[in-house]
Amino acid sequence: MIDLPTARACVAHLAAGLDVTVIEPDDAAKYLDGAAGLLSLIPGVGPLIAQARAPIADAQERVSVTLPTPWGTAILLSRSAVVDGPSLLSVALHEFCHCRTIADVGALQSVTDYLGSGELRAFREADASGVGMWARYVVTGTLPAVDDASVLRSALYHLDAPDKLFARAVVSSLVASAEV
Repeated sequence: MIDLPTARACVAHLAAGLDVTVIEPDDAAKYLDGAAGLLSLIPGVGPLIAQARAPIADAQERVSVTLPTPWGTAILLSRSAVVDGPSLLSVALHEFCHCRTIADVGALQSVTDYLGSGELRAFREADASGVGMWARYVVTGTLPAVDDASVLRSALYHLDAPDKLFARAVVSSLVASAEV
């Protein structure tokens, strides 16, 4: 089992090697508040931001995200990602997969692919889910069930039935390879 300080050290080391900024939940709130403040300067945007605050606060509890920014790629960790060492390592490695995609294809193409193709979104999330599950297996010795993959459990990814089946096949393959 890995403890939280050791997992944080591993994540920091990997982030430095990938030139990625990892932002913990309390710090993420500051960044999001700053971005909301800047956006609210645009006429008419203030009321939209006010409506979005509650869903964003809820998402910050359970959803970590990787964002390409003009200053580099950033990972905003959710509160649930930092509850223990295995969770942090698993979530961070999942998000590092997204960082690698952004580095490989570029930020604009990555966003375009993610928003424009359910199949690519399914593949990228399944790949990242499988890597996160592998990380959890390495540090706990317990192989997660395929159905535990975030891409298969969450409606967040807006996948239709064929894309979800494709994602399941990708996750199944990655989980099977972890058992070897």
